[in-house]
Amino acid sequence: MANFHFEKASFELVLQGLGALFSFPIAGRLSDNLGAVRVARMIAIPFLLSIAFLGLAPTIPLLAIALFLLACVMVRWT
Repeated sequence: MANFHFEKASFELVLQGLGALFSFPIAGRLSDNLGAVRVARMIAIPFLLSIAFLGLAPTIPLLAIALFLLACVMVRWT
């Protein structure tokens, strides 16, 4: 991370942005095919688990994975 001159906050924003960008097309298709209410019900448990993983991540790489997953799930939730 030092070679790219990222600060921790900007690195987190990049990970969340990539997670959102990755899951927007999937979320749109799921909502069109299944309906928004049904998708929200399916995503409730992964959303809660991803928030728990943020607090339990002991290392920076695991925190990065948790942030990416949280962004993927949050896009589908909204």
